[in-house]
Amino acid sequence: MIFAIPTDTCFWIGCPFFDEKSYFEIYKIKSRNENKPLSVVVKNFKELEKITNLNISQINFLKEYSHPFTILTSIKENFILPSFLDKNIYNKVAFRVWEKCLSHTLFDEINFPIFLTSANISWEDEIYSSGELAHIFKNKKIIVFSWIIDKIPTSNIFEFLWDSLEIQFHRKNY
Repeated sequence: MIFAIPTDTCFWIGCPFFDEKSYFEIYKIKSRNENKPLSVVVKNFKELEKITNLNISQINFLKEYSHPFTILTSIKENFILPSFLDKNIYNKVAFRVWEKCLSHTLFDEINFPIFLTSANISWEDEIYSSGELAHIFKNKKIIVFSWIIDKIPTSNIFEFLWDSLEIQFHRKNY
């Protein structure tokens, strides 16, 4: 099942974490390069700490970070990625945290973790309304949560250098 949800930056499309068919369908409907991994969304910072190798200082930094973010980090050995993923592409995973970036009205509707990516055709502009989304992805089987979002820049993407709070940006919009 593919769904479209409003985030703090734009509409995103996603699927359940172990839904192989929908995962690859997202690549097809977006015309996305298969070597470009999807982001993973966890429910809260407690889950992020449980799944990743981030330390408590880094988690606390993210809790207080004032802009939309995607954190690129390694995962703990005991966290199992879906078997259909290329482990070389997912040697580091881009995480977003639901409680920081998505509507709390949908909080109990979703089982975590989930895959998410911007709901646009690759390299085209982001989508900010459910009407625009329905128009662009007509004839696609996508469940759309209705919403309109203010147009703001996409999230900063960064990783911490080692165990420090020093940041290396991969995309900086704020």
